[in-house]
Amino acid sequence: MPRPPAIVLALAAALAAAPAHGAEAGTRRLYPVCKGGKWGYIDRAGALVVAPRFEAAAPFSEGLAAVALEGKHGYIDLTGQMVLVPEQERAGSLHRSFASGLAAVRGGDSIGFIDRSGKLVIPAAFTSAEDFSEGLAFAYT
Repeated sequence: MPRPPAIVLALAAALAAAPAHGAEAGTRRLYPVCKGGKWGYIDRAGALVVAPRFEAAAPFSEGLAAVALEGKHGYIDLTGQMVLVPEQERAGSLHRSFASGLAAVRGGDSIGFIDRSGKLVIPAAFTSAEDFSEGLAFAYT
């Protein structure tokens, strides 16, 4: 049986060095909703919290949600304010969600990971990478 790629261990080590971040801020949870062709966010009661103005919107993860606004891709906080626009390209139609404090981004033809400040903490050296879960991410070069 072949050994697991060393890259998985490298990702686990990098994650151990990254600062930990909790789940959703407080108990407030918001959900994407499309109205009039634009995306916004509602709460559990269905009340509109973030007005629909985004071309695309992902669910919140670790207090941030990936969105597209006027051709700019980044992350908003629970108030709907754009708080992070990564220098790197997105690794999908939108930026990927944060998991374990990290989100996958594209650097050229490779994938790496940024932290919540937008700093590239795992270099873009992977052909493919999944999101982190329980401190690990599947990736290969």
